[in-house]
Amino acid sequence: MEDSISMYNNDRYKAVLLSLLDRFVQVCTDNGLRYYLAAGTVLGAVRHKGFIPWDDDIDVYMPRRDYDALQRLPDGVFGKGVRLASWRNTKNYRYNFLKLESLDTTLLERFHPFYVGGLFLDIFPIDCYPSSGVDIEDIEKRISSLYNKMIESSLKNDNECDTLFELIVLKIKRLFYNHRKTVDRIETLATSFGGHGDMITDFQDYFNCHGGWPTCFFGNGVKMEFEGKYYFVPEKYDAYLSHLYGDYMTPPPLEKRYVHHFEFVDCERRVSTSELKREFRRIKRKYSYHFSLKKEIKRILLLFSRW
Repeated sequence: MEDSISMYNNDRYKAVLLSLLDRFVQVCTDNGLRYYLAAGTVLGAVRHKGFIPWDDDIDVYMPRRDYDALQRLPDGVFGKGVRLASWRNTKNYRYNFLKLESLDTTLLERFHPFYVGGLFLDIFPIDCYPSSGVDIEDIEKRISSLYNKMIESSLKNDNECDTLFELIVLKIKRLFYNHRKTVDRIETLATSFGGHGDMITDFQDYFNCHGGWPTCFFGNGVKMEFEGKYYFVPEKYDAYLSHLYGDYMTPPPLEKRYVHHFEFVDCERRVSTSELKREFRRIKRKYSYHFSLKKEIKRILLLFSRW
């Protein structure tokens, strides 16, 4: 087991991610599906010809039509030891996008620590919308509201509550939360333009609200080197990266170098649920609500001041 701080220095970890990427690309090639490396993975290809030195995952985009077609492919199309995980077909899965997971490894994520997954490739759909004639801000606000509901009710941990009152509200939200219905509503809004328009965006990316890009930024894609092999990136990758990161060729300061914070990682084998019981107990203690009389009194005083 290793912590996420050392993941990007782990050759085995990188090898598993690259193997997942190669399997994904092969399936896309065999089935005529379009993809692009996305976000930090594109940046890594352009600036480092591979992983950003502190990065620990690989992200890809697929146009919505291809993304949906990928999910309709027969089980086992990726071969042994891999699964395409989604909120539709994977028990306890709480994300609203796809992950191609290695079943020969084990990973518990901070945002969803009790879901036993494996090292993964994130797969996000991108959707088109017209640049005029629609209230795209209204669509984005409605999707953002649903994301907040999903995060608050499904991905938020108890220890993120500041007071007992917030914890009680969170518990009530969870009682009435329906993940499938929430993600269905997100997808209905994201696809409401029928895949047509001169703008394109990743409505699924609730961590990075960057707006959209002209569809021509993506085009047919161009191939670029990433860890010794060549993969498709957006055709106008410079404009795409500039829109996302500004001066993307200058590395950010240390405090802004984002990495995942995994709770448990085993790059060599699939750890059984029974073996993970001790980890689950540790995680439960870590994410349980920590009562603070000082915070509770401040909360009560704040409520009285508003009255």
